[in-house]
Amino acid sequence: MASTTTGKPLPENVLEETINACDTVFALDSAKKKVLDFLEGSMGYIAPNLSAVVGSAVSAKLIGIAGGVSELANMPACNVQLLDAKKTDRVWFSNTKSRFRIGYLEQSEAFQATPPYLRSRACRLLAAKSTLAVRVDSARGDPSGSVGRALRQDFYNKIEKWQEPPPAKLRKPLPVPDSEPKKKKRGGRRSRKMKERYAMTDMRKMANRMLFGVPEERLWNAWSGWVWQTAPISYSEKTLCC
Repeated sequence: MASTTTGKPLPENVLEETINACDTVFALDSAKKKVLDFLEGSMGYIAPNLSAVVGSAVSAKLIGIAGGVSELANMPACNVQLLDAKKTDRVWFSNTKSRFRIGYLEQSEAFQATPPYLRSRACRLLAAKSTLAVRVDSARGDPSGSVGRALRQDFYNKIEKWQEPPPAKLRKPLPVPDSEPKKKKRGGRRSRKMKERYAMTDMRKMANRMLFGVPEERLWNAWSGWVWQTAPISYSEKTLCC
């Protein structure tokens, strides 16, 4: 319907052509519904595997809009997903919540049973399963529809897998110190230079050397300050050297 009008009545010839065009559209729509109803009733023979995945009604619509089983089988899954997809659902309103990349597959039972936050991924998966099923139907590989039922069950299994919570992180205890042999570090000139730079000098080794059970004497050295010197001295007297 037009949202605005000039307020003038249509001429007789234009009005008659408009009414004839509307009658033609209604007749075509009625014929389309009859064809879809016939296809839906014959889906068990025409495409049993596709009907097992998305249902008879959606299968009839997909085959009808594609032009046949062979034409639908030659389509990639990304195009099957977009069959009858509308870019906008509402005019002059926001499109943030409109699913404009989903076509007839939205009407399938498997899609409606999926949680809303997983429907985008589920639609891509359902399109892939539908493409595999219709290719089996195109080659008449399985008239019983067992392949389609297996694909449908695989779809439900993946949806359940997506809803599982992530595994909990295990707290790994720290290893026992010095329980494992040390790894060999890389050698080379740079490594040797680094070791020489931070290596302990002989003077520091002598200063840090302490013997168990042996008395030591602390002496004053003018160059290095207080140093410890192991010497057999008596416990009653210590000599301070300057």
